[in-house]
Amino acid sequence: MGRRMCVRVVGAVLLAAASCLAVTVQAHDKPKNDRGPNTVHSHKLANGLVVLVEEDGRAPTASVNLYYRVGSRNDPPGKMGTTALAMRMMTHSTQHVPAGMYAKILLRAGADNTSDTVASDRSMLGTIVPADRIALPMWLWSDQMGFFVPQATSDSLSLAKESMRSEWGHKVQGSPAATLYSLAETSVFDALHPYHRPSTADPKEFDTVQVRDVQELHQKWFVPDNAVLSVAGLVEPKAVIELAEKYFGPIPKGNPGQPQVPAPPKLVEDTWIEGVAPVNRPELRIYWPTPAYETPGDYEMDSAASVLAGGPVRWMDWDLVDKRAIAEDVWAHQYSREWGSAFTVSVTLANGHTHEEALQAVDAVIARLATEGASDVELMRANRFLAISDMFAFERPRNRAQRNAHCQLRYGEASCLLRRIHRLEEMKSAEMRSVVAQMQKSGRVVLIVRPSAGAPVTGVVTSKTQRSKP
Repeated sequence: MGRRMCVRVVGAVLLAAASCLAVTVQAHDKPKNDRGPNTVHSHKLANGLVVLVEEDGRAPTASVNLYYRVGSRNDPPGKMGTTALAMRMMTHSTQHVPAGMYAKILLRAGADNTSDTVASDRSMLGTIVPADRIALPMWLWSDQMGFFVPQATSDSLSLAKESMRSEWGHKVQGSPAATLYSLAETSVFDALHPYHRPSTADPKEFDTVQVRDVQELHQKWFVPDNAVLSVAGLVEPKAVIELAEKYFGPIPKGNPGQPQVPAPPKLVEDTWIEGVAPVNRPELRIYWPTPAYETPGDYEMDSAASVLAGGPVRWMDWDLVDKRAIAEDVWAHQYSREWGSAFTVSVTLANGHTHEEALQAVDAVIARLATEGASDVELMRANRFLAISDMFAFERPRNRAQRNAHCQLRYGEASCLLRRIHRLEEMKSAEMRSVVAQMQKSGRVVLIVRPSAGAPVTGVVTSKTQRSKP
């Protein structure tokens, strides 16, 4: 009957396949309770796939997610967008799923919030299904993992490229100053760093991708020993693991190896980028290279962002917006990634004020945080704001399933939410002050955006210069 179950043989009988899969799950003992989340159960298949299951009986649904440790950082040189194209083609057709039927099959089975995402470090497939239908996405995704390469054709590649061109036009060409923001963000990393490439692939880049490029990338990275299957909801761990063994177990393990990790980003000089775009107000953005995701210093920069703007303390809002009226809006954010992060401050200027004035004000607040630091009470309020935001977010099974997968990929264990909360609770003001002071010594990227009604929507760079640190 083939190396999986009956529905693998004849892809044309898709509705019958979906019914067969539903019956398969109903045959297992399904938990019937209203209990909240429990311990995360972990199981590793012989081919290396890690399966995580968290019971949560508060709703008759299950969030099913498949994470691969592959992202845009793994695109071959000169062929940006290969990973995203692979994902588009996988969800378009496989050996047993005809073109265009993937999303329709899930929708007919009652699936909701179905998504496929390619980020810098990860690629993820996710959906929420009735609890008795969890076998369906598992069957579809195992087909993408084990039976995709023969279906990778020039026609399917052309359709994927057309879809990505449309997305690029919507995301980039429809966003004021998008080109300027992208250039500034990527300038934090040197030309050889994978993050130097924009997160959204330019059609000029992915147009050079060939079918063999997609096939080779898929065979290297979209393999069981480079993936985590994470499920949370009204499910029984043993039944989920049995289904994972049935669908994914026969797929041979790959040999993804370990990617070569680049050196952390480091700027010696300041990079100044000036441009025009059809924005409503003049804008200033400053970017600093900061510690990688969940390495020493990363949480401290999360806390710094909460102290400066967006949290309950609001140093920068108070100074630039409320007190001096230099700005209409200010925000700060630590954009964390596995191979290096960037701390960003964004200022929308008020009428009658200049970029230089705003930059001096931002520098003064950052200098104060680096020398004086936040008080114990301010730090406690800022960090509890972050922790409470996390806890509210993880009330949803989908968010917990995704977090469990992240924890497994990052630490080799499924539960790490408390790790973050404990770290925030234990943080000392001196620790954050030290990390901010180190950031302040670094070079930075300064982006100046001036309004111009006649400029292209994405903006135009008028100058890019290197300057010694003041």
